[in-house]
Amino acid sequence: LIQRQIAVVPSVLKGGRARIVFPTMFRCFGFGAPRGGFAKVKVTKAVHRRDVEHSAVAASAEVTPWDETRMCLVGDLQEAINNHGRVQLFKDDACDGQHLAVKRMPTRWVCSGPREFDAQHAGAFERPWFDIGLVRLLNSVQYPFVCRLHGVFRSDLETFVATTFCDGGDLF
Repeated sequence: LIQRQIAVVPSVLKGGRARIVFPTMFRCFGFGAPRGGFAKVKVTKAVHRRDVEHSAVAASAEVTPWDETRMCLVGDLQEAINNHGRVQLFKDDACDGQHLAVKRMPTRWVCSGPREFDAQHAGAFERPWFDIGLVRLLNSVQYPFVCRLHGVFRSDLETFVATTFCDGGDLF
């Protein structure tokens, strides 16, 4: 979890040519934070809105079926009211029992991908595919202060977004 993420990420949301330039110092909190809370980062790649949108489209093409035998429910973490869902903690047997935060949202609301979502929910404040695309993109440049996206899964009724579990905050 990072303190400056709040200042960095919204710049992507404001316009088509907006950029994120990752700062070199972060104040880190929670599990895995370095001693003293500060970490140096030398990532200076600019991220454009179109890159995030392309990443969201790619993520929607990689959705796989939800396998309820793969993960064991540990408990509820929080309601995700704006996303019409909830976040739960799972133990993933496919990843050596690693704990994952899994956001469950109705597929009828999330839709099949970002283009369908934007067409059906043009004025929506929440944009789950944009958030997924941003996390996927930050993972691809090995940005160290974002949860790892383990996958997007779908059942008949729900879409599941699985990320590394980090206590002390939420992903989106």
